[in-house]
Amino acid sequence: MKSMIITVIIIGTLALAGIGGTMADFSDSEEELDDVLQAGSLDLLVNGKNDRAILPFVVKGMVPEKSYHKMKKVKNIGTIDGHLYIHIKNVECVEANMKDINGDGKINALDKPEPEIVAEQGGQVGQKIVPGLGERCDMQDHIWVRILTGPVAQIKWLDLRPLYDLDGDGYVHLNEIECKQVYLGELPACGAEYGIEFGFVLRNVPEEYWGLDIFNQNDPHEVKWNWWPTNCYQGDKVTFDVLFELLQTDYTPPGG
Repeated sequence: MKSMIITVIIIGTLALAGIGGTMADFSDSEEELDDVLQAGSLDLLVNGKNDRAILPFVVKGMVPEKSYHKMKKVKNIGTIDGHLYIHIKNVECVEANMKDINGDGKINALDKPEPEIVAEQGGQVGQKIVPGLGERCDMQDHIWVRILTGPVAQIKWLDLRPLYDLDGDGYVHLNEIECKQVYLGELPACGAEYGIEFGFVLRNVPEEYWGLDIFNQNDPHEVKWNWWPTNCYQGDKVTFDVLFELLQTDYTPPGG
């Protein structure tokens, strides 16, 4: 019994001594219920739409060396920053001028503009005779592509040449980025609108491209005819699809 009384007195003494000296550290704990581990989201809108059904691009009515532009606007309305990519695929050249132009009751290769027929089948250009290059539908090989991207108010040119200028001519052509994963940059979360502007230029095709030297480039009367092979593409059109992809930020892009 004594031992119990002594014990109580000692505890009480220590507690009283603490008032005038150093107090013990206070502590507290609370249990919060219903904690949630929730995954973030990537959610890409293209021109305000949230589906994968992107209409095909059609580039037609082009004039050589003139620039044509198409704009798409994208948003990441998810909660995670992402990397934005595009795939250009299903590129197809179409002989679009297949109507009975000459009125013979048939629709065939003769129903084309005369300069295209001459370029493909041979004939007179200026004062000289040129050989036929055959029926060609490879306009995509000569379409220069330029892409600008970034916040809508600060859109900037994206230099594709280091990765995609495969022939080293200083331009990136449609056929050089077909089926490639082209990295456009980071697309922040929370709905900031970014612009993607595609520029297309049909380059003039010189006869030297085909190993020909019919017209003298140093003669001012002849040099204007040096681009006659471009006539192969009169009336043709190129269609292609653009797939937009948004991938998680910690994915390392090619070359990154």
